[in-house]
Amino acid sequence: GDSIIILMEVVENQTSRIDWKKTKPKAQWYYEENPKKAWDEKWQAIPDDASREIEEKYLAGEEFCRITIKYKLGSEKEFDYVFHFPRREQTNVKTNKQRKILRATWFLFGDSQRVPYSEEISEKLETTLMKGELKEGSTINVDDDRVVKKKEGKLKQVRGKTKGLRAVERGYKNMVYVDGEKEPKKLEEYID
Repeated sequence: GDSIIILMEVVENQTSRIDWKKTKPKAQWYYEENPKKAWDEKWQAIPDDASREIEEKYLAGEEFCRITIKYKLGSEKEFDYVFHFPRREQTNVKTNKQRKILRATWFLFGDSQRVPYSEEISEKLETTLMKGELKEGSTINVDDDRVVKKKEGKLKQVRGKTKGLRAVERGYKNMVYVDGEKEPKKLEEYID
């Protein structure tokens, strides 16, 4: 028979069950700060309010959107960007500088740092979850050196040589949208 995976929502130390097929992971948009750095150091999160606005435009099917983003760089500064979704690129309106952008829905979390998985790996993880292939003790090959496994209801990434274990999050800060709801919910466990 088919396995049903249930997500556990944590609200004030209470848990409730949510059918995972009725959820979508909360996305966070990133820009590529420095393409020469390692993957976990080159992506910077776009501020939450701007990321939310970008996501709304993306989900509405727009190819482009223009957003003003406020950054605190010593003092608060505003920058106007055009986001080109099909090319995954942002352009600074004033300087014309272009950077790659990333829509992240799955994350690696450890050492107080949230690192986005690539969109390809996120899609692979999401597809595996949606097919019901994410069972206790199962593993998903992320690449040649990493696997994601489900252990005690939690998702973990294991790195090949070091056997290092780090938490994996579906949705930014483990947040997902449940069908028909406007505010995301925090989910903690995946139960078969």
